[in-house]
Amino acid sequence: MGWTGVADALADALVELDRAEASNWKLPGGDPADQELATLRDLIEHDLAQVRSGTPPSSVSLIALLRFVLDWIPDPNDPLRHAVGRAGLAAQAAEKEGQGKPAGP
Repeated sequence: MGWTGVADALADALVELDRAEASNWKLPGGDPADQELATLRDLIEHDLAQVRSGTPPSSVSLIALLRFVLDWIPDPNDPLRHAVGRAGLAAQAAEKEGQGKPAGP
């Protein structure tokens, strides 16, 4: 799977992010999640561009992204949370496989 798995998971996260934005998603306290979603979009798009350019983010960076998500998405079954988590796991697997750089776009 390698870095393709990371790219796929990040692309899935963008789809889930679109759904969250379209539903006017709220934080657990009831406040709008607009700022968090915008920040998350920027981070995901940056990481996806890195994978596609051949300089992927580290699994540590993607796990930090997941921690950011866990701070404001408490539902363990949330699909956005799962997609970001899959990206971190795929990056760990790619690093273990010795794939320092992904295949071209």
